[in-house]
Amino acid sequence: MSTRTFVVALAAALGMACRGSEPRTAEEKKAKGDQILREMSSTLAGVKNFSFTAEEVSEKVGPGGQKTQEKIVRRVVVRRPDGFTFRTEGGLGLTVWYDGKKATIVSDEKKRWARGSMPPTLDEMLDYAAAVHDLKLPWADLLYSSPYEALVSPDTTGGWVGVETIEGKPHDHLSYQNPVVDWEIWVGRERRGVERLKITYKLDPGQPVTLVTFKDENLAPTVDENTFTAQVPDGYTRIRLARRDSDLAPVETADEAASPAASPAPPGR
Repeated sequence: MSTRTFVVALAAALGMACRGSEPRTAEEKKAKGDQILREMSSTLAGVKNFSFTAEEVSEKVGPGGQKTQEKIVRRVVVRRPDGFTFRTEGGLGLTVWYDGKKATIVSDEKKRWARGSMPPTLDEMLDYAAAVHDLKLPWADLLYSSPYEALVSPDTTGGWVGVETIEGKPHDHLSYQNPVVDWEIWVGRERRGVERLKITYKLDPGQPVTLVTFKDENLAPTVDENTFTAQVPDGYTRIRLARRDSDLAPVETADEAASPAASPAPPGR
């Protein structure tokens, strides 16, 4: 056998071996998806500070069921265990700061701001803000100290779908379902970073979909206390921090007295 023939035969054999190693049964796909999610979670959990840009395209369902799309961009910085901030381009132009004690929200569109007491860790704050203040961030599960545990609940089903090329690089495509949402995630094969996240909100009218594309990931950004210190522009009106259990119109108020210890778990987690 010539050298060239041997190389071709070897390449063909390796290709068949790689294809044969791909999961075929539902159980194999579930196991492979679980492994990938755990690797991704371990990568994020091992980083104290990180930042990224989230490009979100969300469907909005009108009274007649007609769907429109809204695009916003959020620039996010995280410091575990007690720092978080993001700035939004589009929508209400929201900026949020969390410093381990309070959360401050500013809307440049409305020229209003609000502040409320929060639990002392990012995990607890995300739970509390979702349950009490209806904070909706499609990528919030990735900020927890264990993204895997935040994403996967006992009633979650699904697993590995296949390999897709995004911007010239291979990504594992995973798909999952639970009673509240269906979600898909694309995880890079090289470094187990998250490239895309797609969520279908099954309990909302019209089952709207949000697609998030992640950009500018930095696993070692420079942060200090000023990064998470609120900066409220002069002339903005202070309002009450909205709550899920209140239909009161916004009014000017002092800091809300939150009770984190009594906070219920957020729906769907």
